Amino acid sequence: MLSSQMQFGNRTHTLTSDSEDESVGLPGDADHTETPATDSTSQPSHSQGVSKKAEGFEILGFQGQKKRAPVALQQRLREKKNKRMKATGSEVADSSEKPACNKATKLRKTVAAASRRPIGEVASPTRKPPAISIGVESGIENTAPLSPPRELSQEQRNLYNQCIQVFGLEVTTYIKSTKWQHRIEGISMLQHTLHDVRNVSKEVIVETMMLQAKTLINDSVVQVYQSTVSLVQHVMSSYINDMMADQILSSMSLPVPSLLCKLGDMNARVRESALDLLLSMSNHPCLGVGFIASLISPCTPAEAASSAHWKYMIGILNLLSSLISNHPLSLDDSNANFSIHSVMTIALQGLNVTSNRVRKTAISLVVEVYRKVGSKCEAYLNGVNASIVKQLKQEIQHEGLSDPNILRNAETRGEEEEDYAHFCMEDRILSPEQQENIEHWKSLLGTASIACIFSKKWRLRDRVFERLQTQIDAASEMLQQQQQQQQPSEDEASVLARFYNPKNYQLTRAVFECLIGIVEKGLCDAIPQLILSCISFLRSVLHFYIPLITKQDLQ
Repeated sequence: MLSSQMQFGNRTHTLTSDSEDESVGLPGDADHTETPATDSTSQPSHSQGVSKKAEGFEILGFQGQKKRAPVALQQRLREKKNKRMKATGSEVADSSEKPACNKATKLRKTVAAASRRPIGEVASPTRKPPAISIGVESGIENTAPLSPPRELSQEQRNLYNQCIQVFGLEVTTYIKSTKWQHRIEGISMLQHTLHDVRNVSKEVIVETMMLQAKTLINDSVVQVYQSTVSLVQHVMSSYINDMMADQILSSMSLPVPSLLCKLGDMNARVRESALDLLLSMSNHPCLGVGFIASLISPCTPAEAASSAHWKYMIGILNLLSSLISNHPLSLDDSNANFSIHSVMTIALQGLNVTSNRVRKTAISLVVEVYRKVGSKCEAYLNGVNASIVKQLKQEIQHEGLSDPNILRNAETRGEEEEDYAHFCMEDRILSPEQQENIEHWKSLLGTASIACIFSKKWRLRDRVFERLQTQIDAASEMLQQQQQQQQPSEDEASVLARFYNPKNYQLTRAVFECLIGIVEKGLCDAIPQLILSCISFLRSVLHFYIPLITKQDLQ
């Protein structure tokens, strides 16, 4: 029996072997005894076998603790194991059977494996080659040739007879195929054969092509839609320039409704391409902005209330904003093409939608309109919520269009409607005398919010005097402009006519007495702040009516 001792720190390991021709014994073949190096008699020796999983790479230390043998010892143990396996006819143990070790050991194993490989032999790949599709050999692209489209039935030929007569049966068969690859190829064939069509007038060619474009724009495949947009742009740029405008308006209007619907598509690329094509049509000399604007119609109330229709509304509002920034806006309401009336009708519908994104887009459109025509757009903001009007006013002022009287009338009307709605919700029982006063004041001043002077909330009562003072101050300024022979606008003239009629003195005196009665009601209020507002309003009333009312009536 051979024995071998090795020093590890303060411990001595003794390896024994039963074989006489082997210098080192394998764990498991002989007893493994471990004794401390300092005192070999203080601890009894322990004989334990190493598990087969270690296969000679680990040595059980004192009290069952695992310790890894040095690299040299591991190599010797591995060589001994290989000799024994060769003798029994088993496969030689490879270094890959070792358990996981550190990076340095892996590097040494890699170098050792490379040194054992014959010169010129290529190492096996670490990754498996990509799987080849069934029926496709290596080196051949996995693209099967596209079979020709199915021939059209007799019923289909009768249906597409006009397209067959103009562009031929082959092109029509590809365009009407059920495979989108065929349809794209058919659009390409249609574009290439456009200038080769003979014995057919250009008007018929354009009409037939736009009929096909109307169908292909609604295609569910994005590639087909984009190819159709490119076809329409090609027709606009190189085919209809020498034609008269009245000859092509009816034909070019065929795909426009489909393009307008694409402004609300879920795909951003589809929306952008539709917007670009519509703007190109508006800039075309044969079409123009009026051609596009005449095909834009407001949504129905049911569509405006539907959330599924909001993307379309946002697209239409963005289109109108782009058109306004590039083209002049007509002030003539009778012009139904691109006038302030047609634009503000759609903008007003967007302002009243509950969707925040639609409202913001509509506000941006109104800002563009205000930039073009100024305060003339205020007349169309009747019925808009007061909070929306305030937000609109902030956006206009943010754009640098600072005007102290900006949207004043619209803001006042919105505030009046809100206050009157709150007053109607109050559980307030008015006396017959109060109801009579309200009806009399309403008939003279033309506003229902005057009833808020009997509200339970002092803030509503106070705002009655604030609004009346703002209106009568504006009337004083207009009266001075009239005396200086300056013509006021229609809105300004209507405000002045509410308080003063130069042709009817009795009516002017009745309005003055009405305002004095309102002041008398306010002076009897118990809120000091409201009394101050009432006194300020009385000062403005006297300043306005002293030149207009006789001294006796004033007293």
